[in-house]
Amino acid sequence: MAAGVALCVLAQGCAAPGGNSAHPPSDAPVSAAGTANGPSLTSAQRSELDAAVAAAKPDVRAHLRYAIAKDDSGKARLAVYDPGDAPTPQHRNKNTLVYVVYRLLNAKDGSDYDPQQDEIVDPLPVSEDKTPTGASAPRS
Repeated sequence: MAAGVALCVLAQGCAAPGGNSAHPPSDAPVSAAGTANGPSLTSAQRSELDAAVAAAKPDVRAHLRYAIAKDDSGKARLAVYDPGDAPTPQHRNKNTLVYVVYRLLNAKDGSDYDPQQDEIVDPLPVSEDKTPTGASAPRS
């Protein structure tokens, strides 16, 4: 079973790709919203982004990121997340897959954002001690 469980962690640097001139970046700091350095937003998505940022703790706002990612139905949705909110691996072995999945700050259904796949996914199951299944640190 351990080999089948994916540990949900990845270095932040891998989750923050830079854009190139031909395509906008898949994710960006919230400060890039409305510029060529960030994914394009509709007015409804911009309002949702502004509300998520306003609801975040002030000390977290400066490093929040956003993306436009597809959910399980294929619909493009706004993903607002805190890149500092991912668990950190403490034990790795060659049989463990390593991914990062961030809790979405703007999702009422508890969805997570997987930057490696650029998808919005169902939330990880959480154990009684508030640790996501397969992860090594508690989620907030």
